[in-house]
Amino acid sequence: MFPHALRRCSLPVAALAVACGAPSAAAKPAPVPVEARSAPAVSVPGEPSEEPSVANEDGRVEFRFNAGSALPAGPALGKDGTVYLGTADGTVQAVQPNGVLAWSFTVEGAVAWSPLVDAADHVVVATAARRLYAISANGLIAWQTRPPYHVTTELAPGPQSAFLFGASDGSLWAYSVHGTALWHAEVRGALGLRPASRGLRSAVVTREGDVVWLDGAERKVRVHLAEPVRVDPAFREDGALLVLTGTTLVALDSRGSARTVGEGVTAFAAAGRAVWTVNSASVLERREGEGADVRFHAELPAPPSGPPVPLPQGGVCVALENGEVLFVSGGGGVSQVKVARSPLHVPLVDAPRARVVVAAGSGEVVAIRLPE
Repeated sequence: MFPHALRRCSLPVAALAVACGAPSAAAKPAPVPVEARSAPAVSVPGEPSEEPSVANEDGRVEFRFNAGSALPAGPALGKDGTVYLGTADGTVQAVQPNGVLAWSFTVEGAVAWSPLVDAADHVVVATAARRLYAISANGLIAWQTRPPYHVTTELAPGPQSAFLFGASDGSLWAYSVHGTALWHAEVRGALGLRPASRGLRSAVVTREGDVVWLDGAERKVRVHLAEPVRVDPAFREDGALLVLTGTTLVALDSRGSARTVGEGVTAFAAAGRAVWTVNSASVLERREGEGADVRFHAELPAPPSGPPVPLPQGGVCVALENGEVLFVSGGGGVSQVKVARSPLHVPLVDAPRARVVVAAGSGEVVAIRLPE
């Protein structure tokens, strides 16, 4: 239904040079004592709806937790199912898989971006006070440093165990798991979107609409899009970079050529070679194939507060501005769960436990069992 043909775009491409530098890390501070407190875990049996109509399924809630402070960004998920939160009042909290607080660590400044679990299993956070902290799984500090410029994007996994972020100097920075700067590449633009990485290749998008491809610290290609970019780019399984320019979703290859995937798009997510999109009328669609044919569509009960999130068994979940999470199962059944009264951050999929974890800006965190 509703086939959308791909369209080739002609975009200017320019090769760029690179600037490198590596500031030294600050000395390790003394460990901060752990402050323990807990929230009750809740587990209520219930079966997800397989009907095509939307049904509220609060019975799938496994636990609810309140951080006691606003959450400017979404949580991170550890390998063992621990949920890591960064609060506006400057704490990093670790919530065990049963919904009980394990520890709370105080940092300088609000945690303005989502925590990142790095390759060394540290929880890394950036704060508004221009600080980077890495905290071990037991709640003790591994390292902290003061980057040379303010962080302006979410932290993202990068090549060779590094993590990436954009900074106020208009550069993309790569840091090691030890808290040292490995390299930086001058991008020349306002960086506010999460960097994307696949293998040794990374991509960063400026708010003005420039897309820069890098191999490590070496800048390869620069593409200027017709309209600004306001949502995070993402790599597709075939290596193409999906970028939403205005309301046009395009797939860019590393040579700078582009194909149009969809028009009127406001949010998207890659799922293998398929793409889930949401349009300005809050209609969720799944597009597949070279023609970007629409294979599924459903009207959302409220506008999304973030991109769709693909689920392990097919299907997708979407956080909504009315505080609900909507689930579409692999078979097309639709259900929803109420989380909070405020807009939600992007859900995290905890595949080993067959659930998603979602947080609201007001501080609520909920674990929801996936539809069967």
